[in-house]
Amino acid sequence: MSRFFVAPLGLLLLASCSRPVPPTLAPKSVSIAAIATTGVTLDVELAATNPNSIELSADGATAKVLLDGATPLGTATMANHIALPANSTTTVHMPLAVSWDNLTTFIGAASRGRDVPYTVTGSAAVGGAGIHVDVPFTVNGTITQAQMRKMTESGILAIPGLPGLFGPPKAK
Repeated sequence: MSRFFVAPLGLLLLASCSRPVPPTLAPKSVSIAAIATTGVTLDVELAATNPNSIELSADGATAKVLLDGATPLGTATMANHIALPANSTTTVHMPLAVSWDNLTTFIGAASRGRDVPYTVTGSAAVGGAGIHVDVPFTVNGTITQAQMRKMTESGILAIPGLPGLFGPPKAK
């Protein structure tokens, strides 16, 4: 009778010592949060699912941004600490600062007179008790002509001395 109870107890003990499963990241959206002469800040919204019985955390991310599927816009980095509660899905907002590695890329895309698709591809450093892994993610979206106009205007107005060059803003 004691052997009958020992085997299930051993299996339960082995299962409790298994390594956590890496979380999954699924894209929800990407929006433009801010623009400056140094680059663009994107708000990447992801659904992060932690299937484990322990809390995990994301401690940073890196990503490459492409326009039209092939033209590099820049590299983004994020250093925020994000908690991923056990056995749940959490909406995560990751502000990614993208420097202007190639300003002419964006100007060329903005001048095409059409919306421009983009791809953000990267990985997030995820960890917890006994696990540290890079979890890949990809988010696809489109920058509309209205967004590009707004970004271009905001970027120009951010250049020191330029806003006052043309006089006071016109009343609408």
